[in-house]
Amino acid sequence: MELGADYVDIELKVAHEFINSIHGRKPEKFKVIVSSHNYQNTPSVEDLGNLVVSIQATGADIVKIATTALEITDVARIFQITVHSQVPVIGLVMGERGLISRILCPKFSGYLTFGSLEPGIVSAPGQPTIKDLLNLYNFRQLGPDTKVFGVIGKPVSHSKSPHLYNEAFKSVGFNGVYVHLLVDDIA
Repeated sequence: MELGADYVDIELKVAHEFINSIHGRKPEKFKVIVSSHNYQNTPSVEDLGNLVVSIQATGADIVKIATTALEITDVARIFQITVHSQVPVIGLVMGERGLISRILCPKFSGYLTFGSLEPGIVSAPGQPTIKDLLNLYNFRQLGPDTKVFGVIGKPVSHSKSPHLYNEAFKSVGFNGVYVHLLVDDIA
């Protein structure tokens, strides 16, 4: 805060203590992100909603929830929270199945996403590079009206379809994004 940071990300377990410690000294533009990480699964929408309320109660400016995808459908629960929340929410689903939560965050009202500076040097599993977010997925142009397309499979990350289609979408000015969808069972 004293060094000019715009944001600080604090774990929920220590949020009350931290927020109380800066009470009265917090610059107006300075935002506190309070985070909860679940490395086992993605809870129900009801439990996620209760978690948002708990995080808000700390005095957080921004709520951050990171969960783990066991199935690609886990991402839908996070999107339900980001779309329907009345406060800024960063909703991330970790792991390869959760990659789309990071790419599609602007479509589903997520406050921001995280990307790595280089491939393989990530702060969480399933994190894309900033280069891919900006160039491959055209991240800055994504929004609520963006159409989503994808290739389904297991494995799927080897597919070049996102490169082909996203470049084509950009060249004709089509508001769409093409992603990998890692699906274990299509039945």
